[in-house]
Amino acid sequence: HLMGAMYILGVDNALIELTSQEVPIMDGSARDFIKLILETGLKLSQAPIKLIKINKKVSINEGSKFIKIDKSNVSLDISFEIKYSNSLIGNQKNKINVYEDDLTDICNSRTFCLFEDIDKLKQIGLAKGGSLDNAVVVKEGEVLNSDGLRNELEFVNHKILDCIGDIYLSGYKIIGSIECSQGGHSLTNQLLRELFQDKSNFSIFEVSGKNLPTTFVNKSQLKSIA
Repeated sequence: HLMGAMYILGVDNALIELTSQEVPIMDGSARDFIKLILETGLKLSQAPIKLIKINKKVSINEGSKFIKIDKSNVSLDISFEIKYSNSLIGNQKNKINVYEDDLTDICNSRTFCLFEDIDKLKQIGLAKGGSLDNAVVVKEGEVLNSDGLRNELEFVNHKILDCIGDIYLSGYKIIGSIECSQGGHSLTNQLLRELFQDKSNFSIFEVSGKNLPTTFVNKSQLKSIA
């Protein structure tokens, strides 16, 4: 969620210090990270921004799950779908352009789980600090959180936030198109590993300019390397 906030806000250069093994979960979304970063303030830099442009399709499949990345002229498009047997979550799908769309709903969307999975997660050492303050909990056809959902597509939107954060672990902004069905952190990690296995899969560019914000890359600069 922190990496997703960094990508969306355009932060290229930051020193992050942790006092524990994990980044604080906050409210389960990127909202608090974004609020605190903006309150602290961002400094513009003249240093070039490194971008990866996807040259050809790379895909990972695990049964009915898949994720793939392909070339795109001047954007990072993410199309994501989830499929749950739970009647409330069901099938959700959303598509965004990371560099152009209003990502407020993406940033505000919280991690979620099914009520019946909580004990299983804790038995394997996960969700130790989980609560209704930092996750959406769904029990059968009901959201247990008193404030309900923050947006109609909060479940799939959180998956998109996760995907944005995961791809930023590559260290680059990306020009490409991502499509994912029923994926998660592991599948996105596998995709990045497969992508970087072959240097012909991508090209690395540097863009700079005195009017260039930290990582928000405008259309004219993207078109120059399209």
